[in-house]
Amino acid sequence: MTGDAALEGDVSPLLDRAVQQATFLVPRRLGRSQARDRYTAGQFRQAFHATAGYSRMLLVGAEVQPAESPVSDLTAALRTHLEDYVADDRIGNGLALMMGGLPAPSIPEYARYLVRVAALLGAERVAGLLAGWARGEPLHYRTCMVLSGLPIDRSMSMDGGFHFTTLPQSSDALANELPLGVDFRIGIMDMAGATKVAIESKDSPVLFKPGALPEIQTETFGSQRDFLYAEFCEALGLACNRRVSWIITWRDFGDLAVFGNGVRSGHTTGPDRESDSAGPLVSQDQLDHAVQLLTTIHQNANPPLRIPMHRWMSSKRRASLADRFIDLRIALESLYLDVGGSELRFRLATRGAWHLGADAGERQAHYRTLREAYSTASTAVHRGEVESTQENRRLLSDAQDLCRLGILKRLDEAEEPDWNALILGRGPHAAAPP
Repeated sequence: MTGDAALEGDVSPLLDRAVQQATFLVPRRLGRSQARDRYTAGQFRQAFHATAGYSRMLLVGAEVQPAESPVSDLTAALRTHLEDYVADDRIGNGLALMMGGLPAPSIPEYARYLVRVAALLGAERVAGLLAGWARGEPLHYRTCMVLSGLPIDRSMSMDGGFHFTTLPQSSDALANELPLGVDFRIGIMDMAGATKVAIESKDSPVLFKPGALPEIQTETFGSQRDFLYAEFCEALGLACNRRVSWIITWRDFGDLAVFGNGVRSGHTTGPDRESDSAGPLVSQDQLDHAVQLLTTIHQNANPPLRIPMHRWMSSKRRASLADRFIDLRIALESLYLDVGGSELRFRLATRGAWHLGADAGERQAHYRTLREAYSTASTAVHRGEVESTQENRRLLSDAQDLCRLGILKRLDEAEEPDWNALILGRGPHAAAPP
């Protein structure tokens, strides 16, 4: 029998026996309440599945009173099978760094902790999880976000572990989908019908040798690089040609949350406070394109494109026309201009026209649009306002489209074009003439 099989085979029956003979004391309210209810394992499990929210937190925080013999046998088995993660009769519990709790409990404390979890998940499952974590497997969960500006009409999944769904419309059903204690500045019904994305993620190590606390390694989208929510929204925005932002984000551990406080919690509030679902529905092809763009952004990590992507997205926000033109001007300057120099408007419009135009007619039209947009943005900078006319709104939209196409094209290019070579007709990456 291998070490993993031996751990699971030995721990599972011991854990089951300890659960069946244990008593669980549950406080009647949060805080230092002296009043507690006493449950058997079956009553404890039944009460847990009949509750939610803060009541569930009370149950998960129950004090375990195990029978002496089974918990002693379980403690001895844990010392033997988890010796690589034990020092001074304490075990390194990485779950505490991910969900909260004691990062280095004593072995008897850890045994009682497992008894409480096994009463809810089953001894066999907990022993199997423990065996996997002992051989270095990570904790699997989902990073969740509620998005604004991305309406869908059906559930969709993409490569890379992305799962898009629509939140329910009723308040009760919505509360069951969102983390506990959503920021009071966000009305829960403002997220009704919004799009939620769940991204498969994993953290490690779950077990470690006590001493210096380890740095938890998070892997999302197949990379240990920090997952940037704004970067994800920009990829979605570029693919769908619309402003996309996130309202809240949290980690959903599913039923493994009982290793922590038992509920979805620990959310972070994003830049928006309510969902915007106006505009046409987003298609599967657009979401697939967004994931491809995110892959390119992660692999490319092209720093010069961070500013144009961010500012292009900002130019799509709900703001004054002047502010949107200014954001677009910064995006275009970052995309097509070097630092310094003269006659910026001419150079920006010329480079953009040659970069995006397929023929003389297209280049002339692009040149005119970019030149006029730059001039209007300059007016916004110096006067603080732009007249809200249909012509100016159309100009902003046309220039935003060109900026988006420029960003997408640059993401596909290995390096920044040689602008002089491009304009002289030698191709964007041609060698300089002798």
